[in-house]
Amino acid sequence: MLTDGAWQYGGMQFTILVNDIQLPVIIVRLILQQATIFVYVDAVVNYATACGLDNCTGSVTVQITGLASSSTFPTELLPIPSE
Repeated sequence: MLTDGAWQYGGMQFTILVNDIQLPVIIVRLILQQATIFVYVDAVVNYATACGLDNCTGSVTVQITGLASSSTFPTELLPIPSE
């Protein structure tokens, strides 16, 4: 909204389109293998979380499923997906 010296109002409306063609990147540091003492004993596993990079301000990386670092993992293979 615009106002001039005589308090007359005017304005315009417009649309800005942002075309973000750069895909985000998720960096996973490594694939872990954790040995357990016995075949059926669970293990506590510590790992660095995935790091997401994007050219858009305010983007965050969140683990959406799976066990967090320092969790007790059962003796089976479990993926840790992120997005």
